[in-house]
This record gives sequence, structure tokens and C-alpha cells, in this order.
Amino acid sequence: MQEIEVAGVDYSAASKDPNATWLSLGTLSKDSKGIPTLGFEHIDNTGSIKIAASLLKNKPISVCFDFPFSTPKIFQAYLVQNSSPEASQTAAQQAIQAPAKEKTQSQRYMHQISFEYLSDIASLFRTESKRLGRKEPLRLTDSLVSPKAASPLHLINPGMLKMTWQGSALLQEMQDNGYLIAPFDTGSSHCPNQKVVYETYPSAILKALELPYQKYKGKDSQARDLRAEIVEGLSKLHTVKRLNWLGLKLVIKPSLRTVALDDDNALDSLIAAIGAALTSLCPERVSPHILLTSPEHRHLFEEAIAEGWIYVPYPLIDKL
Repeated sequence: MQEIEVAGVDYSAASKDPNATWLSLGTLSKDSKGIPTLGFEHIDNTGSIKIAASLLKNKPISVCFDFPFSTPKIFQAYLVQNSSPEASQTAAQQAIQAPAKEKTQSQRYMHQISFEYLSDIASLFRTESKRLGRKEPLRLTDSLVSPKAASPLHLINPGMLKMTWQGSALLQEMQDNGYLIAPFDTGSSHCPNQKVVYETYPSAILKALELPYQKYKGKDSQARDLRAEIVEGLSKLHTVKRLNWLGLKLVIKPSLRTVALDDDNALDSLIAAIGAALTSLCPERVSPHILLTSPEHRHLFEEAIAEGWIYVPYPLIDKL
């Protein structure tokens, strides 16, 4: 296995500088016994303003961000239908209105629409959905992952819409500097040295690794105890026979363990970096291609590629 650099980012759209955007950097290699090993060298509260510069300086091959890259297809259609004549002429609207096979760019152009306009459309969409008795829409990937993920339209956490909107500018900057944005970009994504950005979901990774995945956020003693249990469990992954499909050994030096214990955002960035390693170690478990192995879900593959995908181990794989 080729040694590669990976990164995990727990992203925040808060206006504070630096906000709680944390970056974890690690190196994936094999130890003397041939065991895949992820060694962490860096965990830092970088802040969203400096995150792109930091990533482009370190040049990790695989990067996982913990924020939704995209919105459900039903909202994308609603956005087009309710666009003003002026807005419909923007690059964003042109991309959104493109045929399905050409929509690989559309989600990343969302930042070219003002956030106020996007928020207004989202509010109208929620009102109309409520009037029609429709449930909150999810992307296909949100429904398949466990625990289920929330849409950027989620009312309880409206900050997610801003993360998706603001994050689209970050994704475009990464793409402009040689990174592919999964799953929207194709082409040379299978080349060994091709740099790729993925969406991930730390809670789903923890659940797949049979570790606590709820109530570990916060400053109370219970949350800290759960973070301690998580960090200890991550350090022993390679000894858990039930997880032999993974076979990953983590090396986290004491000073970085302390950082992860003290701040749940720091821990989420570390887990996101593990997600980045999983895209190399077991792509068949985390990519949309798992849908192609199931007659029941095969027809959903193109939808997943166009709509977006969370790269984590899926419970679906264990049922095939």
C-alpha cells in the first residue's frame, strides 16, 4: 500500500474568527507487520477562513469534510422553479437547470446565489411542504446511512443550510486547485495520486465501528467520559475481531488525545480523517458503488451520483 496523507475537517459556518473549524492530519501507511496504520501528526482549530489554505499547503490526497455538500433533488427543482429572471441567468442556475448527466457541477455553485435569497426560498419550500403534508425531504444517502443524516433544510439545525452554502465556495476552491469533489467529479478519480474531497458523517463512522455515537458532544462529565471511551476504542480498532473487514491501527500521541478529549469538534475532525482513510482502505463499503451490488438499489446509483453521497460504512453492505 502506498503511503498517503489524509485529512479530516469538522466544519463551521459561524462568523467568529477562528470559528470551530478543526483540522486533523494523518499519514496512512503499513507498519512492520503489514497492518494498515493511520498515524496522526496534527489536530488544530484552524477556522474556516484559513482551512483551504492549510489544506492546500499540506496537500493531503484524501480529505473528508463533515458538512452536507448538497441538498435533496426535490429542493433543487424547487429552487429552479422559483428563481427570478435575474437569478436564472447566473452560472449557478444554469448548472442547476442542466440535464441530469451534466449536473456534476450544480451543487458547488450554490454560493453564487445570495444566502438571503437561498434562505427565503428554503422558507417558502418548508411552508409549502407543510401545507401539502410532506415530510422533510432527505437525500438518498441521508436515508441509507445509519444513523440517518439530516438535510441542510432541517428546521432544528438551520445552520446546516449556511454550511452547505458557504461550504460550496470552499469546495470550488479545492476543485480549482486540483481536487475532485466526490461523487460529482469523475474521470481520473482512481489514479493513485489524484486528490479527492469527500463528505463524511462522524456519528455514522462511530456507529459502524461499534463505538458510542451519541451524547459525546458538550463539556459535561458524561460527554467527556464518552469521548474518552471513543478515543480508547479507536486506539484498539485493530484488535477487534468483529471489525476484521477494517484492520486499521491508529496511532494517536498523548498530546493529541488530550485535544480530542477536551473538544468534541476536534474529535469529529479526527473521526473525519479516519473516514478519509476508509475511502482508500475499503472503498467498496463507503462509495455509491455499493448500490450496484444490490438488484434492489441498483437503479438508484445515478441518483446518488447526481445528488451527493456521504462516504461512511453503510449497513446496506451487510445485508447484500
